[in-house]
Amino acid sequence: MTVLIVDDQTIVVSGILFGVDWNKLKVNRTLKAYNAYEAKKILKEYQVDIMLCDIEMPAENGLSLYAWTKEQNMDLECIFLTAHADFMYAKEAIRLGSFEYILQPARYEEVENVILRAMEKIRVKRKKTEYSSYGKTLYEKKDVLLEGFLKEVFLGTGQDVETSCQTLETLGVRLKTGKLGYACLVHIQRWSMAIDSWESQLLRYTMNNIVSELFSYYGQKILLLQMDRENYVFAVYTEEINEMEEEAVYRQLSQLIEVYDKYFLCRIACYFTGCQEVGELSVCIKSLIKQREDNVALLSRVFVPDKAGRITENEEMKQNLCAGLEELLLNGAAESLQKEAFLILDRIYAEEGLGGDFLRRFYHEFMQLIYTVSDRLGIKPSHIFENQEVLKRSLTAYTSVEEMKWLVWYVAAFFNEALTSDEKQKNQIDTMLQYIRSNLDKDIRRGDIANLVFLNQNYVSRLFKNEMGVSLKEYIILEKMKLAQALLKSTNMSISMIASKVGYTNFSHFSQTYKKIMGAAPMDDRLRGDTK
Repeated sequence: MTVLIVDDQTIVVSGILFGVDWNKLKVNRTLKAYNAYEAKKILKEYQVDIMLCDIEMPAENGLSLYAWTKEQNMDLECIFLTAHADFMYAKEAIRLGSFEYILQPARYEEVENVILRAMEKIRVKRKKTEYSSYGKTLYEKKDVLLEGFLKEVFLGTGQDVETSCQTLETLGVRLKTGKLGYACLVHIQRWSMAIDSWESQLLRYTMNNIVSELFSYYGQKILLLQMDRENYVFAVYTEEINEMEEEAVYRQLSQLIEVYDKYFLCRIACYFTGCQEVGELSVCIKSLIKQREDNVALLSRVFVPDKAGRITENEEMKQNLCAGLEELLLNGAAESLQKEAFLILDRIYAEEGLGGDFLRRFYHEFMQLIYTVSDRLGIKPSHIFENQEVLKRSLTAYTSVEEMKWLVWYVAAFFNEALTSDEKQKNQIDTMLQYIRSNLDKDIRRGDIANLVFLNQNYVSRLFKNEMGVSLKEYIILEKMKLAQALLKSTNMSISMIASKVGYTNFSHFSQTYKKIMGAAPMDDRLRGDTK
């Protein structure tokens, strides 16, 4: 604590400095000033806790000095000293909020007692400020703290459930350790461009608001945890007696799917199961995660508990799923391999429903096929997956039918390229040229052409450049501009209509491209044709 003594009488200042037992009061610094000017200099330099100040001083009195400290937002307690029991002085001191008003002369014990009370007031005030600051921080970080405790309850990590529930209650969440309601999982399978760039916090906020509103109609509360950008788990519970029927949960989750499809253009799937005890939440959520993993066809619907479909293997599934595909690949029939593999995936799914265990087995057998064939053909497996991004994607292709089909297509395209003869290359070029000329009114993409001839996109570009002497992109643009020129000179169609006929939606872009390729603007070319 720091105490400042302000009095224009030297004897008073010295008397207080030497008469008060500062060690007993635990005051570690005492300062002195003989007028308001000196006091202000000290107050600007030091953090003063208590100011003992005379009221009547020359130039500027103590009341004015204390008022100045208020204006400067200085946090201190002021004890006024005066030899005059003037009511007006006392009234002004009270109005300014001074701590005490001592009439001089006063015994040093009395001064010490007043200082002690002022020190206690300061300690209490600072403690309140500390608690207030802690409470403010707790409020500001509530979401972060809540997320941490929800992970403990939902995922079964950390302390025991009862302790976690007690901690959650301090954050305003009264989750009883007894009866609960339902555990739910929402998986965003496909994003729209509109919200793909949203931050995770905004995605969580949106999901929480929509889900809370849907279930509030039934008097239910929601506790939601964002596992990652695609997966959200939440508990449905109520503090009242009324419980929510399973059919009602199904309806609300179906509505959630509709909301995300209609307003966000997102494809989602929902899974739910009854959960009677908070302690069972982690087990229930693990079962929902397993259901999500089994939904490798990425069906967008609500999966009902106990009816989600445990996959049972038929005789066909117990056999080698990739039987016959190896010979197709060795014989250079990569296109046929792709068709057969797709038929296997589609047929088994249509007959039984395709689960995660089945897809994982198909994946492992297919990868074994790749290594066997590459070994017999003298191709290093590392050459098949040279690109790190492709390698990373291939290692998780078992997560969905869509990804598995991509892997099959990629492998078929690689071997189709590796085993292509000169005659086959010529046929592939002819197929590309025919496709380009038949689709000049569309936005022709390299990926579409690669899929057409079952080749890798990069290989398609190299093959086309080697055979035609011009890049694929340049050739497509040139053919479009040739057609545009023919239409300009042989028809009365507007230039904007001609632009759309060759696949351009932006008129300015079309005009710039045409002038760059043909050496003249479309209108100039048309006028030139009219004068001939």
